[in-house]
Amino acid sequence: MTQELAVDIVQLRYLLAVVDAGSLSRAAAQLRVSQPALSQRMTQLERELGVQLLERSPRGVRPTRAGLDFYRDAHRLVRQFDHLAASAADRQEVRGWSPSASPRAPPSTWPRRCSRGPGSTARGSGWSCSSR
Repeated sequence: MTQELAVDIVQLRYLLAVVDAGSLSRAAAQLRVSQPALSQRMTQLERELGVQLLERSPRGVRPTRAGLDFYRDAHRLVRQFDHLAASAADRQEVRGWSPSASPRAPPSTWPRRCSRGPGSTARGSGWSCSSR
């Protein structure tokens, strides 16, 4: 029996930001989260996967070999997720998933959903819009 992993899209986005920035503090500033919270999420991700993804040093962070492989796959998954979310926003529903009910839909889809026309409403974590 295989064990299910509890990795979410936010953790993947955080990892991408950390590797791209080369620093937990710079990534935290870009993501508008606290550095300790971001560090905890990265440690949690590594623990969940059972592999070290980042080499930490006083000068910043670098991906390990496993981290670089994971980064590439995570980048591909995040792009696919963003494409799915944008497609869902265009169609209003994909297999029972309502984009307006997803607080983690990428910001690039918000304006499109917020300008759907009369009677449309969109809500997310920290934002909402309605054209009623």
